Amino acid sequence: MAAACVNQDVDLPNASLRADKTQIAAPAMESDFTVALKANCNWQVVIEDEDAQWLSISPKTGLGNADIVLSLMPNTSTVRDAEVTIRSTDDPSQTLTVFVKQSAHGSYLTIAELRSLASNLTVGTPEYTITEDKKICAIVNTAAIGANLPGGVFGIQDAKEPGSGILVRTEELSWNDFGEELEIPVKGAVLTRDENGILELQPAADAAIVRTETSNVQLSPVVISHADYVAKTYESMYVALETVQAVATELTATMDGRVEFQDEDNERYAVYTWSGAAFVGAAVPTGSGRLAGIASLVEGEEVLLPVTAEDFALSGNRFGAASGIRLPYIFSFKAKGASDADGMYYNTMRMSDGSTWTNFLSAPPAKQIVEPNDGSGVTMTFYRSKASSNGKNNGVRFRVNADKLDNIFSLQLWDTGNPYPYVLLTYPIAETVSGTLWLSCSVTGTNYAPRNYTVQSSTDNTLWETCGDLLIPSGMRNVPHFFSVPVTLHETLRKGSTLYIRIMQKEDIRIGGDTKATEGGEGRLHAAIVLDRPSSDLTTFPAGAIYTEGFDRIYGGVDYLLGSDKLVNMNVFSGDDISNWNEEEKGGLTGENVSARPGYVQIGHAPFQATLPNALSCQVGQLTTPALSALAEATDIEVTLKAMAYKTGSMMADAADKKGDMTSFKVEVIGGGTIDGGTSKVISGMNYQSFSDFRFLVNGATSATQLRFTSEAAEGGFTRWFLDDICVVKR
Repeated sequence: MAAACVNQDVDLPNASLRADKTQIAAPAMESDFTVALKANCNWQVVIEDEDAQWLSISPKTGLGNADIVLSLMPNTSTVRDAEVTIRSTDDPSQTLTVFVKQSAHGSYLTIAELRSLASNLTVGTPEYTITEDKKICAIVNTAAIGANLPGGVFGIQDAKEPGSGILVRTEELSWNDFGEELEIPVKGAVLTRDENGILELQPAADAAIVRTETSNVQLSPVVISHADYVAKTYESMYVALETVQAVATELTATMDGRVEFQDEDNERYAVYTWSGAAFVGAAVPTGSGRLAGIASLVEGEEVLLPVTAEDFALSGNRFGAASGIRLPYIFSFKAKGASDADGMYYNTMRMSDGSTWTNFLSAPPAKQIVEPNDGSGVTMTFYRSKASSNGKNNGVRFRVNADKLDNIFSLQLWDTGNPYPYVLLTYPIAETVSGTLWLSCSVTGTNYAPRNYTVQSSTDNTLWETCGDLLIPSGMRNVPHFFSVPVTLHETLRKGSTLYIRIMQKEDIRIGGDTKATEGGEGRLHAAIVLDRPSSDLTTFPAGAIYTEGFDRIYGGVDYLLGSDKLVNMNVFSGDDISNWNEEEKGGLTGENVSARPGYVQIGHAPFQATLPNALSCQVGQLTTPALSALAEATDIEVTLKAMAYKTGSMMADAADKKGDMTSFKVEVIGGGTIDGGTSKVISGMNYQSFSDFRFLVNGATSATQLRFTSEAAEGGFTRWFLDDICVVKR
């Protein structure tokens, strides 16, 4: 049989290289471009110009098809170009060239420069028309279809540094898509803020917005930290959170409105989905990973707006977020519903033996524990030394309201013998903490409840130090008593440490008189417990200002800006009246019915100590600056300040101040000068949630001129408001 001959020299196909693009016109900003390579061979990528350090490539070698990413650094000089060669290493004669040309920034106005013009916006001047004959050039960072934005706007950015993004509002629906570069004239355009506080640019005409010849940019997000997120410095920019997941309580929800996410340090982020988003109604992702989107605001609070469904890169395993708190921390007693049985909005109530919460305890009593649902690991545990002879007088119950006061823990039978019972607050710490902290709370009680309590702190739950006392005046039962107690740390607490604070019965004298407290009396914790510390930040003012007052040295009460949603009626708690400030705290200021808040002041006072919400009445306040002695002659001056109105957080329907205080304040010019031709002016426009900027002019001010800040008297009304950051400059 003859053997067959086999030819081993098989002709292989020729090496082939093809790409989806061979020319890239890049913008001046940092950007990425992907070249989709089709290849049947080994290959390598080379930048022909050795001086093109502004261009990097990944990967540089490979086999077969691949996506090759070209990354360009920002260009702050002249137009530059480079040639990128893709060469087959199997057949060096097979090459493909990609030509890259990057434009220069030139004379364009940067978005950071544009945003600086927002300093002209105040409550009295909500719009600013730009007069500079310049243009901006930037990349669209939002989607054209199914955009996760309020209607009528799209986002742009021209760099990856903070302050490089802005929303653009157009008259007609915009179809500008993610990655496109636009050129927009700014002369005649209007800067304003929307109802959520986001800065917007409204071009003079939609037709003036021009798409450049730049290739579509593969815009990558800027990875930001939690500190960046809360600082709001990346507003309207495309950013990413590196490792996050939805909190456990959101896992059965859908992406519609606000959804809470967390990182491994248990820092929290709000992710918001507008009704027009392509992914609205999708299930909340259950995994962990990177989450990208536009840094934005909703109702003044920071949020992340994912651009497309691809921004949810959350396919990793869920992690156990670290427990712990960062200051300030609010342990809120806000009620969930109208019934006591509904419990609290932010907390879970349970027994230490794992059973369901029981209001009335028998001997030996299991401990009652309240846990916030925020994953912080904070607990509030109620300790009693013995059982009651009357089972219905032993235990703690939550009450929506009691005796015209809302959001109450009623501690029935605070034992009348030593060792006394106490409430133990356990705070895991998630940051480095040192110095003096302040614990603020409100206590009250019925006739036979103990009158006085003491606050103690510990770092090991063994050795205790007394911080201060909570002393209720005799006879002042069933009315709130607000206290702030200093908690001095003698050593720095590191992340992972625990701070213990307990509120303990001090003696067995009753509130209603000087006799012994007895079974049946109810000691009560009211509204919230706040743990905070003074800020070390100092307000900065422009050089050349002739008078400034940032109130950085002032500290007292609770911070109204923490929000009434958690503080409820605790937001009424202001600190010492100006009559009790020392000379350093006064700093030359004079006034009446002015009280301390953390880093700002409250003008106007409704005596709240030992007063129920339905019995409040208001006293008009006034604060007067020192004379403007830096003025050598009569001069026109410009005054800027921040102001905010007060609104109660009480949930009582009959609270006397339920409607909110007046949203206007009054400025008086004393000792020389006029404001709008007179010596006083009422200024409107304060809101209840945040400080707003105000500006006014005083003509002919002299070295004797003083400014007084007050309110118009309102019969039966309330006139409390907050003032911060006064700055006076020559006009």
